[in-house]
Amino acid sequence: MMMANPFVIGAVLFAVVYGLIVAFPYMYKDNGSTHLEFEEDTVVRREKNRWLGDLHHFASHDDCRFDDINLFRMVGKDTIHLEEVILTNHDNVIVLRKGFGDTKIIVPVDVAVSLKVNSMYGQLIFFEQPIRDLRNESISLVTSDFKRSNKSVKVVIANLVGNIEVVRK
Repeated sequence: MMMANPFVIGAVLFAVVYGLIVAFPYMYKDNGSTHLEFEEDTVVRREKNRWLGDLHHFASHDDCRFDDINLFRMVGKDTIHLEEVILTNHDNVIVLRKGFGDTKIIVPVDVAVSLKVNSMYGQLIFFEQPIRDLRNESISLVTSDFKRSNKSVKVVIANLVGNIEVVRK
């Protein structure tokens, strides 16, 4: 009596067709092995973290090429001289996590900057803009020509106490 119902017959036909559609790729699948190739030309560059003291990045550098900066510092004054290196495109990144101390970044005139700062206590000087007091807050600043500039740098700074200064030279 149930098989005489057209809805039951439709549901059974739908289940059979759906099962065939789902199972079709598995029935005729070639069980071949996958061969993965990895590049063996991996360049490893290790650098010890200097937790204390003053650092001048790129001040006297033999290589003019920019390498991304990723630093963790406890105490000290950092100065990053970007006018001494060649910035070529938009994937230049500086990440600085710091406890205490001032940070100064010197940027060439033709380089656009995106700055993200997270600070507990300090002041932010971004080019010729007014000085901003940072009290347990995050702030993002982007120069107006960042999207259309040929050269740019992204700077991310997280510090507890210290002033941050971004200037052109």
